[in-house]
Amino acid sequence: MKLLGIGSRIDHPEFGKGVITNVSSKDYWVTFMDNGLETIALNDSFEVIEAAENEVDTISLYDVERSLRDLLRKWNGVGET
Repeated sequence: MKLLGIGSRIDHPEFGKGVITNVSSKDYWVTFMDNGLETIALNDSFEVIEAAENEVDTISLYDVERSLRDLLRKWNGVGET
């Protein structure tokens, strides 16, 4: 099994066409045109329309939140309460 990267386009038999938006150790997070965001197992059956390789997200949500918090502190002009 070859791991697909973020941006890969797939056609799932149940959910239809979608784009992989995140990859975890067990699941693909896919945004489908007609069904919104769904998680599907890495070994689930689907057709690969276009594969994007080596595009696995390596930043955590914690890192994003920390960066946003630091930017808001910098430009807000006030400290924590």
